[in-house]
Amino acid sequence: MSAPNKKPWPMKWIVVAILACIVPYTWLTVHYRKIDKPFEPYADMKNEANVIRLLAHGYQRLTVPAERLETPPAPPASGVARAVAAPAGYPAKLAEALADAPALPLGYRTVAAPAATKAGEPFAIAFTCRLPDDHHVVAAMELYVKDGQLTLVPAFESVGGLSTRTRDFSARITVPGHLLPAGYYAILLPGTESSLGWTLQVH
Repeated sequence: MSAPNKKPWPMKWIVVAILACIVPYTWLTVHYRKIDKPFEPYADMKNEANVIRLLAHGYQRLTVPAERLETPPAPPASGVARAVAAPAGYPAKLAEALADAPALPLGYRTVAAPAATKAGEPFAIAFTCRLPDDHHVVAAMELYVKDGQLTLVPAFESVGGLSTRTRDFSARITVPGHLLPAGYYAILLPGTESSLGWTLQVH
């Protein structure tokens, strides 16, 4: 006499069993997973070489995030610095100090920055730059400081396989108050085709 056939599990119980395993596993994985920076040996070595050379040449470097603006900054008003055209490209001393100089925007349309600020207080700089291509945007700003010169270099990030709607990109950064002690500073936004510069008094 043959054994009676066992009834197969209903499909809904199979689904419930799968979910009972997947949901806790997914939660544990997401909750305890370490989100580390991907290992990029070539990029890491370039960055380390840049840091060593900058320090050797007396430069201080700081990276600050850039906030994208939907509209360009307003034209200069009272108390705002008057930016003027400056020679294109990196300043000679900074170019010599950089082991691998980051790419620059083509140039700048406008900039809104204070003409003076108090020591220890952060201040904002807004600008519109011309991107070098339509596959990158400004994600942050590298600040290089030496001997009364502050050079601001945009750091780009890829938009993947997408394209930007326009090559003009407006952003705002906040310069930490501890970066500049009291004194006068020449500030430069360098571009490959044109640059903008102005002076800042920190008192």
